Amino acid sequence: MQRLLIILIAIILLSSCTNDPNKDNINTGSINITVDNCFSRTIKPSNNDITVTSYKLVGSMDGNSINKSFTSSSLFIEKILSGNWTFHIEGYNEQGILIAISPEKTVKIIP
Repeated sequence: MQRLLIILIAIILLSSCTNDPNKDNINTGSINITVDNCFSRTIKPSNNDITVTSYKLVGSMDGNSINKSFTSSSLFIEKILSGNWTFHIEGYNEQGILIAISPEKTVKIIP
């Protein structure tokens, strides 16, 4: 009888422990950023290199922030808290100097 009770308690404890891989994704979403030639319309002074070679996605929402650098024309980020985020993209030249900033855009991230 005691052995049956121990097995029953063990089964109850094991069945109450869930390891749900989607648990962290309940209040998160993802975003896919694609940069086109939005910085190509800038006037180019003769003594400065203003060719954009890298980008930084900057975002904020209710005290949370994202600062993600990338060099390709697209960026995919997962597990972003859901809510209304404000984003802008910064463009940097080969020397790492900030040379362009996109307008801010508010995006609603949904789970």
